[in-house]
Amino acid sequence: MRPEVTVVIPTYNEGRIIIDTIKKIEAGLNGVKIPYEIIISDDGSKDETIKVVKQWMKYDKKVKILTCEVNRGYGEAISDGFYNSRGKILVHVDADLSTDVRHLKDLIHSIKSDYDIVIGSRYVEGSVVKRANFRRMTSFLYRFLVKTILNIKVKDHATGFKGYKKDVALELIKEMNTLGSNIRGIAWGTEIVCRAERKGYKIKEFPVYWVEGRKSEINVIKEGIKTIKYIIGLSFRI
Repeated sequence: MRPEVTVVIPTYNEGRIIIDTIKKIEAGLNGVKIPYEIIISDDGSKDETIKVVKQWMKYDKKVKILTCEVNRGYGEAISDGFYNSRGKILVHVDADLSTDVRHLKDLIHSIKSDYDIVIGSRYVEGSVVKRANFRRMTSFLYRFLVKTILNIKVKDHATGFKGYKKDVALELIKEMNTLGSNIRGIAWGTEIVCRAERKGYKIKEFPVYWVEGRKSEINVIKEGIKTIKYIIGLSFRI
């Protein structure tokens, strides 16, 4: 049976947690009762991620993996997964599952209800967010700068928990020309939402339960500077 939903999980050195992540996502999707596939889009992992996923795939035919020898960037891994998807509804979920998987049902049903993009938002009324104060501060600063520079109306454009109609997602990432690019830093999610707003697509945010995952390997200051430079340049292109 052809899947209706494709869930893409971008990975980089997630070998320790990825199988548990797959199990939890499948439990959430089984509750929706809809045909699905899961694509692990690996972004040049140096650990056992690829090995453990390929082992798991021997027993789980709903899972497949895309690999790349080099680190392209978070958004490029998602784009690669979307380009290789079979579902009409596309979802991307971060491997650490900071957003509770029970919200997959809300995400999918909202897309089926004719929204173009649906976002599990940490910043709308009703959300429960548990994170360190430093992460709260950096997130606030990033959202403030993006609002000032790009005037985005969506509150949580950077979250790793979004759903899309397939044709909308593919149009936007083609416009972004993402494959092979690693210049955006963490701005991929922001850019795709910004472009969607500019085109008038129907976007919904809904509240989620979100708990900060493990400490990121990203150099926040270095990555932040690269990202803001990109956002400033983006403001002149769209």
